Amino acid sequence: MEATKKLIWRMINEAELSHGYASARVEPPYDDDPVLAVAQAAADATIETAGKILNSLKAEEEETIGELEKFVKGEIAEIEADERYHYEPADVFSNAPLAFIQMRIALIQMRMDGSIHAYKSMLEKIKNLKEGEKDADK
Repeated sequence: MEATKKLIWRMINEAELSHGYASARVEPPYDDDPVLAVAQAAADATIETAGKILNSLKAEEEETIGELEKFVKGEIAEIEADERYHYEPADVFSNAPLAFIQMRIALIQMRMDGSIHAYKSMLEKIKNLKEGEKDADK
């Protein structure tokens, strides 16, 4: 997505710096120099279209980031809702047959903790991306 944005910005810059666009602007009626007027109109259309594409890409990116954030929060909620995540360890010495089960539950809980940590790290990265976009707009 970033490569596409850079390409579009480059296209806009090239259009704005082109000879026909950069020279003295011709306003209607185009009696003075119709060739220059056509070149300027084409550059204007290019810049306008590129701007619309950039706005569309930005909206898509924001929607995608929003969907990702919603998915990650849902995954965290799903893990936290799992009853195995909240099991208290049993006293292994008073109930030896539970030792094996408790060990498996402890491993499952460790995996759940790891997943939650990874998802929260991802949420932090999403937050930083959103703040970076806000700062870029200023």
